[in-house]
Amino acid sequence: MDIIINLAGAPINGGRWTRRRKALLVRSRLQTTEAIIHWISGAKIKPDLLIQASAVGYYGTSETAVFTEESGWGDSDFLSRLTFSWEETALKAEDYGVRTVCARFGIVLGKTGGALPLLNLPYRLFLGGRIASGAQWLSWIHIDDLVRLADFLIAHKEVVGPVNFTSPHPATMGFFGQTQAKVMKRPYWLNVPKSLIRLILGESSLMVIEGQRVLPQKALDAGFRFHFDSLEAALVDLLKK
Repeated sequence: MDIIINLAGAPINGGRWTRRRKALLVRSRLQTTEAIIHWISGAKIKPDLLIQASAVGYYGTSETAVFTEESGWGDSDFLSRLTFSWEETALKAEDYGVRTVCARFGIVLGKTGGALPLLNLPYRLFLGGRIASGAQWLSWIHIDDLVRLADFLIAHKEVVGPVNFTSPHPATMGFFGQTQAKVMKRPYWLNVPKSLIRLILGESSLMVIEGQRVLPQKALDAGFRFHFDSLEAALVDLLKK
């Protein structure tokens, strides 16, 4: 086995973060990663590369800061602590001489899975509009660019450690919604207050009402070029075809 790509983990957006749900989110990530490290430790021929899924939640949330791979750990909420532990476990592969990349995913936009179908639903029902303040940042990536970047990292052996899997042009939630409305030819009019979202989603509402502005600096510096760095181009590709 030359390359391991570990994406295992229960969906973050699978419901309210009850104590039991949080335990599942942690267990499904750390136990799988620990099992991979255990396998690597005993393998006579070590793999060349481990690409370990992580998330931009590592940085915590902010409406003003700009985060790159050089930015520190947020240590501000459940998601940042979870991703820190996830990466810390995966990086043990380096002890066995395995190049390790922690892929810090933003919001992945795809046709049939991920966040986009859920984000599109209000617009399909003509109920789209501003979510909370609309100023919270959403760092996104087209699924095609995600796959291309993973393939790029396999070939570029000089890249190690954390890599942000996000478009070079993150968007505020307000701009994201307005672009959705434009592409889908739907109105942008209904404002959903922060208090209502917190009431419905509980602690997991931070994924909707808070965010982070993340740039893929390491990928750009290594020479990777995004096919979909424009949000409108990405949504047209995913929603019009």
